[in-house]
Amino acid sequence: MDLCNAQGRQKKEHEIKKLKSLEVKTLRMGAPKGIKVIHAYDPAIVDYGFWSQCKRSGIYFITLEKANCALIKCGDIEKVFDQNKNKLGENKAWAKSQTAKKQHAHFICIAHNLMRVLSMTLESHEGITDEKSRQRRDMRKSTAGRKARINNRTINPLVARFDRPTQRCLQFIRWLRLSLSKNLSYSQAVHDLRPLMRSYLK
Repeated sequence: MDLCNAQGRQKKEHEIKKLKSLEVKTLRMGAPKGIKVIHAYDPAIVDYGFWSQCKRSGIYFITLEKANCALIKCGDIEKVFDQNKNKLGENKAWAKSQTAKKQHAHFICIAHNLMRVLSMTLESHEGITDEKSRQRRDMRKSTAGRKARINNRTINPLVARFDRPTQRCLQFIRWLRLSLSKNLSYSQAVHDLRPLMRSYLK
């Protein structure tokens, strides 16, 4: 890609500004529809809003993190593993073969994602949230922000805007198990969940 060259005393245009002015067709570099395009670039390309727009057209960027950008390490993998082992009781493989282990992992992932979808539905449609978990996340973000400012750094904006629980609370999982075992309707199950989540906050 060509960048704007300086004309006379005029400063050279920043790469990210030039890239944003390019058409999607140019950024895809002639790649056919359905093929993803990856650009390797220096940290000047870091712009998460621009990346999000490009992703819709199958365009991705890889780069190094900026030196003054602090990341919050959430340990999502460890937390989900803990949920599967200690809350869902999935602490042993179903069988010894690689095929069985792979299928087991697929079912665990499906169960995890279905619980996520249900949690989001309960929040958006029923106003039921895991408030205690949200408070803990806000506290961790606040602490990380203070540490970053002390070290003259900034929190990665992608992480700062990222706000979702990694685990489901045990009250939610117990409620879900009981509702499924009793074959309760959605409305009845939601009715039972409200007082459980309120008592969970106490």
